[in-house]
Parts: sequence; structure tokens; C-alpha cells
Amino acid sequence: MATKPKTLPAITVTSRSPRGNLWRAGRDWSAQPTTVAISELSDAQIAALKAEPLLLVQNAEITPDGEVGQVE
Repeated sequence: MATKPKTLPAITVTSRSPRGNLWRAGRDWSAQPTTVAISELSDAQIAALKAEPLLLVQNAEITPDGEVGQVE
């Protein structure tokens, strides 16, 4: 029986800026969705990303091999 790979909590961030990229929380976010493990960000960085209206921030999961899944 195959076991489900362990997943890590993550967020997927997408810029909605008319200029394309947007710099927040020490990173450059683009219109291409970028998924980052929560463990790579501080609480302050996560709060800044979620507070920015020009960024779409969604909860996600990431497997150790980099597979991404969205969380409802």
C-alpha cells in the first residue's frame, strides 16, 4: 500500500500589480504564482504579504519533492 507523502504548509503568492512584479517581504513576486513553504518566512513577512492588496495569497501545501497542492 502506498503512503501519502508528508506535506508542508505553504502559501502561493501571485502579484496583481499593473506593473507585473511587486516587491514585498524581501522577495520579488510576479504574476506567475510562486509557492513558498511557511517555514521559509517569518510571521511578520506572512502578515505583510496577506495585508498587501496587490498580492493574492492562498494557503497551499508542498511535498518535499516540490509538488504543490492548494488548500481549501
